[in-house]
Amino acid sequence: MNIFKDFIAPTGILTLICLVAVGALVWVYGITQPIIDARALEAESAAMREVLSGADVFSTVELGELPEGVTTIYQASNGAGVAVAAEAKGYSSTPVSLMVGIKNDGSIERVRVIMADETPDIGTRALTDAYLDSFVGKTADTYTEVDSVSGATLTSAAVKNVLKSAFNGYAVSTGGEVIAEPEKGLTDALIEQYYPGITPEPVEVEEGEAFICGDAGYIVIGEGKGFAGPVKVAVLFDAEGVILWTVVTESNESPGIGDRVESDDYTALYVGKTNAEDVDILAGATRSSLAYQSAVNAAVAQLEILKEA
Repeated sequence: MNIFKDFIAPTGILTLICLVAVGALVWVYGITQPIIDARALEAESAAMREVLSGADVFSTVELGELPEGVTTIYQASNGAGVAVAAEAKGYSSTPVSLMVGIKNDGSIERVRVIMADETPDIGTRALTDAYLDSFVGKTADTYTEVDSVSGATLTSAAVKNVLKSAFNGYAVSTGGEVIAEPEKGLTDALIEQYYPGITPEPVEVEEGEAFICGDAGYIVIGEGKGFAGPVKVAVLFDAEGVILWTVVTESNESPGIGDRVESDDYTALYVGKTNAEDVDILAGATRSSLAYQSAVNAAVAQLEILKEA
């Protein structure tokens, strides 16, 4: 056996090949990356001029920390407004990057795509000029009123998340406040709304949690198995066991898909019922809907045991 011939030489050759390959990749990257960066900058510059037509010259707003999702804020020197470059995750691993022109009255002038890699003819339907133009004139208080594109839920959600970031960018650049996150879950305000002046008293149940709300009713938290883990739902009952409201207290369902069961439109379907049997499944969110129904029915079952005790 020739150790050099059989082991050392092949190893050396393989090492040399790897070094040459790595060197070639570094060389190619060094050539292509500046081209990619230049094209991205060119796309941003063109988008800035398109989304804020009244601007003359743009300057970059320098802040210690930008709001989440915002990459750059450009301010028009003539006070026409700002152009905000922001991004959010859609369906693809490549973020949806948009340029948003916000006039000095806080309304959107125009929205245009900087970069995206969403599924052709599906997600891209939420990135057309026609859809993005539906946000023209909207403000931080009204942009969520625009409907999502059917079949492009994740991309539509990404667009709205970008707009939220853009409005936050506009706010911090003009000395305003960012959009506050709405309080979710079983809040004190929600309890006060349905059981005014009553402090819920915890009571032991076999599964989940439960509270007696004086003579006005009960709150029971049930659990179902969702797509991404447990879905816990607080069910607010009146004294007769009729559902007043339902609200998610814990969930990790997919944004823009499974988490649609947390919307007021869906939770309202349970109001006036005594169980979840006749509530429809949300299209595209079957497992999350079934988990929600299971959680509600689990709460109903615990309520029956509680009332019999």
